[in-house]
Amino acid sequence: PVVFPKPPMTTMLPLGTYHAAAPVVFISSTVLDLADLRSGIKYMLRQRGVNVLMSEASDFLLHGDRSAVDECFENIRNCDHYILLVDKRRGSLYRPGVSVTRQELRIARESFARTGKPHQLLFVRHGVPELAKRRNSALREAGVDDPRHLRSFIKEITNPTDPKIPNFLKEFGTFEEIMDSITALLNLGRNVAES
Repeated sequence: PVVFPKPPMTTMLPLGTYHAAAPVVFISSTVLDLADLRSGIKYMLRQRGVNVLMSEASDFLLHGDRSAVDECFENIRNCDHYILLVDKRRGSLYRPGVSVTRQELRIARESFARTGKPHQLLFVRHGVPELAKRRNSALREAGVDDPRHLRSFIKEITNPTDPKIPNFLKEFGTFEEIMDSITALLNLGRNVAES
């Protein structure tokens, strides 16, 4: 008879529970266009025992005295790692000219400058930085909802005012590429293919 090995025990935690000693990661991006990517990253990180915070997740706790946006900002200040995903959409505005995602990056940078956390992992979809250099009409044709915001956001990411702030924006094309980068940057061991 053929004997199949038992699958390895998973370290995934039930929804709503967090392991106190595990690192905490906040995933920041527009939600509607990147929902599958966000969900996949969360799943893979939780499989490795990492606590993952995403604003749209059912296990994202809201306190009654703060708005959902303010809750995100507070979670960013208290997390170990901040993952930013940038694609073509601006998403919701925090205030005129500044998206919620952009403000989240600013909060992460302010916190890092003060406390050394969260460590930032900054990703942009392959081709978007080059696309951002085109004319507004070409950008809109390619699905960019706010060309001016995209250009200035990429410039802000790659040219921080404080030289101690990370400015390396890594391009990704596939889920495997981004997970391999995150796994290496967080020192989580095996890459996606090995997993």
